Amino acid sequence: MTRTLDAYAIRLAALKAYDITGVRPLELQRYRAFGEVPDGLTEEVVQRAQQIVEEERARLLRLAGS
Repeated sequence: MTRTLDAYAIRLAALKAYDITGVRPLELQRYRAFGEVPDGLTEEVVQRAQQIVEEERARLLRLAGS
C-alpha cells in the first residue's frame, strides 16, 4: 500500500505544481527522466515545479502517517 500511496501523493503533488507553475505532470516526468526542458519554459520554472512536487509529496505522506 505504501507504494500506491506514494504514487498517489506524487500525482497530487504534480497537479499542484501544474496549477502553480504551468508545468504539466508529463513534462515534469520527462524532465526527471531525461533532463528535457519543455518548449516555452525555463529550467528554473521546471526546477521550481520539481521542488513543489517533492515538498507536497512529503507533506501528503506525513499527513497520511507514512
